[in-house]
Amino acid sequence: MKGTSLTVDIGVSRLLTGMIVAAHLMAAAALLLADLPWTYRVSLFIAIAVGLGFAVRAPRALRLRGRADGGLDIWLAGDWQAVRLLPDTLVLSRCMVLRYQRPGRRWAETRVILPDSLAENDFRRLRVWLRFQASGCVKPTPQ
Repeated sequence: MKGTSLTVDIGVSRLLTGMIVAAHLMAAAALLLADLPWTYRVSLFIAIAVGLGFAVRAPRALRLRGRADGGLDIWLAGDWQAVRLLPDTLVLSRCMVLRYQRPGRRWAETRVILPDSLAENDFRRLRVWLRFQASGCVKPTPQ
């Protein structure tokens, strides 16, 4: 695997969107069962609806390129941009939580990648690349 590069296109995960919607619906159901005044319930329902709107707003597709030297690039505005992969990136067998920081940005970005986000072979290749070749950030997690 040493010295190989990887390019993958990550799409929108319907499974993740479904889980986010389900969590917001459960929060709304719990609010219905709560013994709260009417005004609090309405305010909290609005907050849940706004949170759901932000959570499922049109997520953009993401193109990643893992370089042979272990660095990571993302495709933005028609060009590849190097990013720094953060140590709290999580790689599991059926889920990856990709944490990276763009140069000049104060805050890190997070992308949850589930198997339905990309082709099965690409999911496996990305997982292996992140575990074994990414530059010193991602430690293999026990399965």
